[in-house]
Amino acid sequence: MLPPDFDPSGTIDEFFAGLPRLDGLFEGRRARLVEDGKVLRHAAVVEATGAGNGGFHCRVGLEAVGPEHPLYAVRGGENAFSFLTEHYQPTPLVVRGYGAGGEVTAAGALADLLKIVA
Repeated sequence: MLPPDFDPSGTIDEFFAGLPRLDGLFEGRRARLVEDGKVLRHAAVVEATGAGNGGFHCRVGLEAVGPEHPLYAVRGGENAFSFLTEHYQPTPLVVRGYGAGGEVTAAGALADLLKIVA
């Protein structure tokens, strides 16, 4: 969460100029996580909303995970997928390896955006 006095609604330049004010806040959060034995990971989570109705709830953002979580061990340029399903419980199926790198990822993201816009 951002502090109430941080206003992200200005221009892009104003937004980026204001980011250094948040460094202390996020460093404090990171330090508390380390004390608790956790790390931050970028994650996309898809969960079924109920048995048999076909609905899903999705979220994307930073997740605080501990050593028991499959994403905890991800390092550097790695990506991981963790599947906890009806058949993969209580231990999830984990697929982990190096990603495509910055340039290929950026090109793929741009291609996806262009498809959405078209």
